[in-house]
This record gives sequence, structure tokens and C-alpha cells, in this order.
Amino acid sequence: MSNELENTGEALTVISTDSLINIANKAEARIEAVKKIKGLSLRVTNYQDWVDQNGKPYLQTSGGEKIARLFGISWTVEEPRTQQDGDEGHYMVTYKGIFTLGNASIECIGTRSSKDGFFKKYKDGKEQPAGTIDIGDVVKSAYTNLIGNGITRLLGIRNLTYDDLAESGIDVSKITKVEYKTKVKTPQSKSAPVQQPAQSEGLVKVRTIITSVTQFECKNKNVKYIVHGDGEIKYSTFDVKMATLAKSLGGTGVQVDITHKPDAYKTIESIDTLPIEEPNDPGLSKLAEEAAKGLNL
Repeated sequence: MSNELENTGEALTVISTDSLINIANKAEARIEAVKKIKGLSLRVTNYQDWVDQNGKPYLQTSGGEKIARLFGISWTVEEPRTQQDGDEGHYMVTYKGIFTLGNASIECIGTRSSKDGFFKKYKDGKEQPAGTIDIGDVVKSAYTNLIGNGITRLLGIRNLTYDDLAESGIDVSKITKVEYKTKVKTPQSKSAPVQQPAQSEGLVKVRTIITSVTQFECKNKNVKYIVHGDGEIKYSTFDVKMATLAKSLGGTGVQVDITHKPDAYKTIESIDTLPIEEPNDPGLSKLAEEAAKGLNL
């Protein structure tokens, strides 16, 4: 009887060892797949798709959408929910969405509070009340947070570093840095945005980013919109459609070309977004598909 028990025990040990080896092999394959996915994901983005927040790279919506197209990720998003955040009139905006790749789906949330330092406004050195914050800026930021969370969690590429970005050929010195007291500035220089020759005579074209849009009522009751660009440069317009476009780009870190008159108010003639860069490597999508298969999705 004791011999039978010993033989049975040995058999169980052999089966258990085989299972562990299979698990280890699958785990190793998944690790290699994740490494490949990370490399491909970063290769499809550029410095305009990232911002620096507290010394860490933060994926913008533009970059998330590029990665999503590469791997065939889809998502559905619920309407945003807004709730009070504290007793000073601040609020929290929350998005919830479901992200899908192959047979795998995950639920994620994206949140932003008007308390975040990025949204604070100052006048004469004093912080302005919560009512001066544009809720649209908070909503867009919460949506960006959702997209970044969903895509990076689904692919297993969270906690990326600047070394990761640099190894993929991204010029990290050009990444826009978020500085909470002075809004958005480029990390390498405090100089004004680069001016380029405008197509129309007498106009100035500037490549910059839009940090925010404010407005005020003139004496004649017309509403004037102030578009705040990189380096704390201000541009102006009375055009509602132009202001709406500027607001949709505010705080996203996306570069735009602003064409304005050479007057003291830098009156805006046009705002043009830069085209989204698609992968130069035609085989990149194929590599992404193979990498995703390595995760058995």
C-alpha cells in the first residue's frame, strides 16, 4: 500500500512540474509580447502626443487614438458625470468606458477635478474662485485621462518612462511640460513660439499650443475671446466659431498654426491643426497584430 502511495505521489509531482513549465513558458511569451507591444505603441507616436506632468510622460488623446488604430482597439464611453468636490465650488468630472481588443474587454474610468493645479487661474498673484474655471477644459481633460487609462491598461503598457520614449526615437526634449503656476511652457526654453512666414501678405503664422481660452464683454457688448498660447502669448478674436475651436484644443498639448494680424491684439485670422502622422512603416500594423496574438486576446 505504501509503494502505491509513493508512486501516486511521484506521478502527481511529474504532472505538477509539467504544468508549471507550461505556465512559465506562456508567461515568458506574454512578457515578450508586452515588450513588443510597448515598442510598437511608442513608435507610432511622436513628441506632440505626450506632455510632461510632474516629471512623467502623460499620453494625450492624439497618441491614444494612434495606438488604438494600430492595434484595432475600440471603446464605448458613457456620458460624463459631474459631482461636487469640496466646499469651494469645485467639481469632479468622471468618464466611464469599456475598451475592447479581440476577445478582451476592460472597464476604465477617467477623472479630473477643477481643483487640479493645471486649471487654477490667477489675477494679481491671487488665485481666482472656482467659477472662473471653464468646465469644458475639465471635461476634455477627464476624457483624455479615460482614453489614456483604457488603452495603456488594455495593452499592459502603463508607467512608461522617458527612457522608454527615447529608445523609441521620440525627441523627449520637445515634449511640452505642464507647470501648474504658469500653465504650459516648453521645457527647453522660455522663448516665444516659432514664427513662420504667413501665406497672405501682412499676416504672421505662429506654431504653438493653446493652453486656455478666456473671454470678456467689451463696452459695446461684444464678446472678445483671448486665446492663450505657449510662452504666455495671447491672441484675440471676436469669432465664436474660432473661439470654440480654440477651446476644444485648449490644454491638449496639440500643436496648431495660428495666423494673426500684426497688430497689438494679435487678431486671429485662422487656426489650423497639424495632420496626424500615420506610421511610416507599412509593416507596423502587421507587427502589432502578431504582438496582440502573443497575449492570446
